[in-house]
Amino acid sequence: MKLRNESYEVTVTIDPTYTFGSADNVRYYEHVLVADPLEKGDYYTTFCIRILSGEREYTMALIGGNTDDDSECAVLEGDVLTILSGDIITGIDLAKRRIVRSKKLPHSLFNYALFRIPGGLAVYGELEITGLDREYNVIWQRGARDIITSFQILEDRIEYSDISGFDYVIYFDKALLSDRPNTALHRMTEEEFRSFREFRVSYYAAELMKERNVGAEQARREAQDQFGEVFPNGFETKDSFFMNIRSVNGNKVGWICYQYQDGDGGQKQVFLDNLLILASERRKGFASQTIEMMNAGAKEASCSSSVLFVWDHNLIGKCLFEKRGYKPRNRQEGGICMVKEL
Repeated sequence: MKLRNESYEVTVTIDPTYTFGSADNVRYYEHVLVADPLEKGDYYTTFCIRILSGEREYTMALIGGNTDDDSECAVLEGDVLTILSGDIITGIDLAKRRIVRSKKLPHSLFNYALFRIPGGLAVYGELEITGLDREYNVIWQRGARDIITSFQILEDRIEYSDISGFDYVIYFDKALLSDRPNTALHRMTEEEFRSFREFRVSYYAAELMKERNVGAEQARREAQDQFGEVFPNGFETKDSFFMNIRSVNGNKVGWICYQYQDGDGGQKQVFLDNLLILASERRKGFASQTIEMMNAGAKEASCSSSVLFVWDHNLIGKCLFEKRGYKPRNRQEGGICMVKEL
């Protein structure tokens, strides 16, 4: 890939012959930089970076994330060359010849390309388009129903399609490009809470029937008892939050229920009891933003961790939580408890 601005001409290619740490490499690099998120044992890719600045020409190697595509992997802005390598994005100051920032992106099966957009960068992934600010922080994510097969950036929007023939548009409006979420949480009314409680009991009963093969009557009785244990005072249970999720235009897109609890060792934790995004609003980033908003509030309330339970068969949910930084803690009947340090 070739890039050019008023100060530099840069060529970025993958060097399949270079082995990091080996004394037997044929090619010599004046500078070898290693992306910070890489850990021992990770698969990596060596990028050969050739820089022409005035009459000076030099080479650098970047040891980055695992990828086999260098066709649209980089963006050049001023002195900073940004390279996408798998799930790692790295900024290199060409004048100082050092890494200025390097971050690991939320999990996507494959990330194909990196582009400049108003206010930041866009990463074209197999199942998601991810928007980053100039510090490489994720400010939005938009998904698709299936594998994304086409992608183009226009003056005021991104257009993309998936393999099933569905088309999508992301407009570059103020809500999208700001670092503030386009999701808001509003407390349920008591009537909405009653509807939520009925759903929650019915849902939990259905899961018990599926995982433990119990009858409908027993499952519903156990589900009601479990709800009463977690929320003994119902809508007024202390440190419990029953919230509607609304988009930036005020439309209801789902709900979330969580509770501040005493965790292990006397440390306070937030427990995610239930999260639902309406089917028509899924893969638009609402779930991820809602989880981050919950955790941000919990951290301010002195919670040191965020915990949840996910059923074994809920693979989509497990993938979502892993992307948001949750890790398995211990198995429980029918599923697994996951935790994220705040």
